[in-house]
Amino acid sequence: MKSKRIAIYYVDGNMSSVSHMERVFAMLVGRMDSEGRQLRYVNERMAIFEDGTKIHKVPITGVVLGIRATDVYVDENIVGLKNGNKFIEEVVMPSVLPEGNYEHLEVKGEPSSRLLVFGANGINKYLGE
Repeated sequence: MKSKRIAIYYVDGNMSSVSHMERVFAMLVGRMDSEGRQLRYVNERMAIFEDGTKIHKVPITGVVLGIRATDVYVDENIVGLKNGNKFIEEVVMPSVLPEGNYEHLEVKGEPSSRLLVFGANGINKYLGE
């Protein structure tokens, strides 16, 4: 089983964004566990599994450049910010790995299909502007 690199972008300091992120983080950890991945380490910023899979919590108020991920989850509060779609297109989208570049990572489909938006109503595909 190939490993994944999952990034969850959220607005630090926004209580609804933080609670949405924590719910998605817990759901993803549970999903990885149900796929047979053994949880090795978890702290307030990330979860690491025995197969090398990592789930990162990424506040947009911190360092966001240079992150590379197989799957990206973006809080709906980011989409709603002024220039939120521009931030997603110029900063977040380039962080999603293209298919075929990494043999040891599970990368399936177009990058846009692995960019998802989450919020109070669940998880949906990012549709752009």
